[in-house]
Amino acid sequence: MATSPGSWGEGMTHVTLGPVAVLAGTPVDTRMGTAFLGARGLTALPFPISANPWEQTAFQYAPAEDRHRRVGQVLEQALRRGCGRALVYCNSLSGAVDFPALAEETGLRIVTPLEVYRELAPQYRTLGVIAANAQGLSGIEQVLLEANPRLNLLGACALQAVLDVEAGVPPEELVERRCLAELAGWFDGCGAEALVLGCTHFPYFKEALAARTTLPLVDPADEMLRLVLPLAPHIFASAGPRCLVGPCPEGRMCCGKQTEVREKYAKLKEEAV
Repeated sequence: MATSPGSWGEGMTHVTLGPVAVLAGTPVDTRMGTAFLGARGLTALPFPISANPWEQTAFQYAPAEDRHRRVGQVLEQALRRGCGRALVYCNSLSGAVDFPALAEETGLRIVTPLEVYRELAPQYRTLGVIAANAQGLSGIEQVLLEANPRLNLLGACALQAVLDVEAGVPPEELVERRCLAELAGWFDGCGAEALVLGCTHFPYFKEALAARTTLPLVDPADEMLRLVLPLAPHIFASAGPRCLVGPCPEGRMCCGKQTEVREKYAKLKEEAV
């Protein structure tokens, strides 16, 4: 079975595989993470760290031992509920906590967005990143530049966009209200080859922003799924949207790209074997 740099705790066999524990900063992005996995046929349980974005930002600046203890307690809860794997569906949380150490302590196999960035960095010369806050942007920047010291990195923070997502502001209105198309234009004008959505809230408005810019938008979520798959490919053999094995159930909301979706997931699963 293929191994992945994101699967910390790979050699630990005392934890049985069960649901995927989804850790994120707030209940909203935790639900987004569980929905993301659920739509792809995976059973996931939500474990938010904080009650809202403001509390999560404060958590990131708490003493390191407090952050470690708090997330360790959440992972212990996940273990008691039968989880053997964890997906950290939060960029800023990934950079604020030592997840490799927690994987060693708990035996859980853990994947974070940071692993995606390590693989992403060598593919670009100039890259833009939108993060929720400066702490999250700093963590992403550190990983990207460690993987590619010559990378020209451009960054911006958009906590107000996170708050809009939490409030359920329609994506098109959010993009207009927060001038995200203009921000993407600035990145484009500075020579960015792509724009990373460096917060797991941001796929919420990805399509609305894509309609307003020609700059490629990078969502780490699908790549995290690729890192989760090798942990147990026999269990995930049937994972994926329902349209992989039958007609699309979305009706008028169907993306119309069933062939492309099937090819994408076939490739993901092939790489996991």
